[in-house]
Amino acid sequence: MDRVESIAAGVEAVSATWNGIQDQAASLYQVSWSWRGRRPRLTCDGGNVIVGAHQGCAMGTSQATALFVADNTAATIVLSGLTSNAWYYVYAYDDAGACIYETVTSAPDASLSYKSSDKTRAYVGCFYALSATTARPFRMYDGRYAYGAENPASIIALAGGTAGSFTDVVLTALLPPHARLAQLYAIVTAGGATDNALIRPNGSSNTGLPLYPSACAVPMATDSGQIVEYQKNSATTLSLYVLGFDE
Repeated sequence: MDRVESIAAGVEAVSATWNGIQDQAASLYQVSWSWRGRRPRLTCDGGNVIVGAHQGCAMGTSQATALFVADNTAATIVLSGLTSNAWYYVYAYDDAGACIYETVTSAPDASLSYKSSDKTRAYVGCFYALSATTARPFRMYDGRYAYGAENPASIIALAGGTAGSFTDVVLTALLPPHARLAQLYAIVTAGGATDNALIRPNGSSNTGLPLYPSACAVPMATDSGQIVEYQKNSATTLSLYVLGFDE
């Protein structure tokens, strides 16, 4: 830490000298819901969610009750009892000095730091339940999520779209409610090299980003409804896959 007081060797220091040090030191409560080092990685193989190793996290609801949740090695959460087609959130919490995890449908606060209804739970990440025991596979690192490409049909948001005017593409099953940046993969089919389709954020008044024949990755902003807009313009069709998202 930065030196607040300088005391020469062998010189007696009065207790008040240490007040400056105390005033400058950050309490656990002041750094609550911050991870020591990196936020843990989160992965899902379809039937399990794996929380990566981490160095612990500070959390608390007051100056007096703040604590530091211990570090932990990788932990596996076996999925069961889930509600199909719902977003779930993973939180870490302290249980008698041990770091434990829970998966619930209660969303995190706006800062993505803790469970909105319980500040003793630190937010780790989220996943989408496909059934009571399965979830869409993904990998998350520092808030960036990438879906597995083993089953492309499971991450397609628009298949061969032919709308001639801007039309909504709803991404709610592929983006959690708090995400505002979708990582899309666009495939344009057309008769000529200059034919194109257009894509833009929902509600935008701009002409849209032109997408030409072939395929490309496109980051695109979304709104609270998790919607983007497209039109095929002079192209034949447009297909959109969601490769992942950023929190």
